[in-house]
Amino acid sequence: MRTKLLILVTLPVLVWHMSAWASSRAACELFNQAVAAENSGDLDRALTLYTEAAELDPRNAAIYSNRGAVYLKKKQPDPALADLDRAAELDPNNPGTFSNRGMAFQAKGDLTRAMEDFARAIALERGHVPSLYGRAKLHADQGQREQAIKDLAAIVRADPHEVKAQILIGRLLLAQGAQERAVRAFDSALRTDRSNPEAHLGKGDAFVAMGKYRAAVKEYDHAIEAAPGNVRALVNRCATLTRLREFPRAVRDCEAALASDKAPPDADHNLGLARAGMSDHQAAVAAFNKAVEKAPGKTDYLYNRALSLQALGMQDRALDDLGTVLERNPNHADALNQRGTVRWITREIPLAMEDFRRAVEIDPKHVTAMKNLAAGLLERGDPKSAAPILERAAKLAPKDPDIAGLVGDLWIAEGKWDKAQNSYKAALKGAPAGKERLRVLSRMGLALEHAGKLRPAIQAYEKALEETTDAKVGDELARKISELKGSGK
Repeated sequence: MRTKLLILVTLPVLVWHMSAWASSRAACELFNQAVAAENSGDLDRALTLYTEAAELDPRNAAIYSNRGAVYLKKKQPDPALADLDRAAELDPNNPGTFSNRGMAFQAKGDLTRAMEDFARAIALERGHVPSLYGRAKLHADQGQREQAIKDLAAIVRADPHEVKAQILIGRLLLAQGAQERAVRAFDSALRTDRSNPEAHLGKGDAFVAMGKYRAAVKEYDHAIEAAPGNVRALVNRCATLTRLREFPRAVRDCEAALASDKAPPDADHNLGLARAGMSDHQAAVAAFNKAVEKAPGKTDYLYNRALSLQALGMQDRALDDLGTVLERNPNHADALNQRGTVRWITREIPLAMEDFRRAVEIDPKHVTAMKNLAAGLLERGDPKSAAPILERAAKLAPKDPDIAGLVGDLWIAEGKWDKAQNSYKAALKGAPAGKERLRVLSRMGLALEHAGKLRPAIQAYEKALEETTDAKVGDELARKISELKGSGK
């Protein structure tokens, strides 16, 4: 659930009020009317009144500074810059003018001059909050998180109750992977505003990054209580509940988020994950389809849709999605492993093996790909190549029952029946389910049979027979049991 940090800072556009240096009572009156119009949201009237005031008092810096601020609000940076340049010429010691001009340069994409103006405003007034916010945003946008944190910390030093700055510090720390420090920053915000939904949301995200999913859910609960219908908190709680395998509640959260027209694409994606967790892959694909439609560039959405398509037996469509993922990211080890799995199912064995090998090369700790590669090598009669792979996998996941089962297969290939028995016993302790358990029981019976331990072999085959639902496999097991019992040994 990790996302790219985006700091959204709505910088206050500073409005300066007339003082004794106004040279005209009429200009002062027009100025005050313009301020009132601006505060009421009537920006066009405010522009007209500021212009009339400037005609009466053309050397009043405050008039140009405020009119420039109005142009900024109207997203017209060029006339804003013209006015703010004039204001700076008339009064070079007003930090508000330089702060506003920094925002105008930022809107024009001239980040160097924006940074210079924010710095000048801060030099004129130490702790100038709008300029510190503006410079922090510039630093963050350029990936300079530490510098952004320093500017935000300066705001907090000036006002320890500045909640927005504390939350932004938490977000930047979280983006740096400093989760514990991020939690402390969010806690600082909550000491000032105990029910702040953004602080609870950020703290929840930090707990997710720390693997503390239950604690994260509680924070999302608080965020939603403070701001009912908080879409982001609902989406993130949905994802966290899916991790906790609380799928029905996760589905409710994502569906509640999707009821809003502000729902992001990951609401559909997280709903798909929750549906897939419930093995409702048809509904999962429908949700993933919507997510892909809204954000076609997200490879995670395509990858997870491929998993559900595969579960539905739609191997060709799964291969299409996995192929697209790998076109965009050739080093996506999970996608390579999954494509190998699909290719193995469709009996494209050489291609499958190449995918497994490539996945392991990219991620030498990818245990699942290692298991698949080793299993393929064993099936193709190459235990010598499988052995070192299984050895590395066992070191990475010593309690993995699948690895123990594959090691048993390796010992069988080498005719080491006693070692094979021990490996299969270890595999069964891991409580494998379904086809894998049936396979382990059958292979254990084979190892015991070759070791001359016919009674235990019969018992292993009988357990396998009890659990199989495949008539053909059942017939083979029954025949094997009958042969052993009739051998008289």
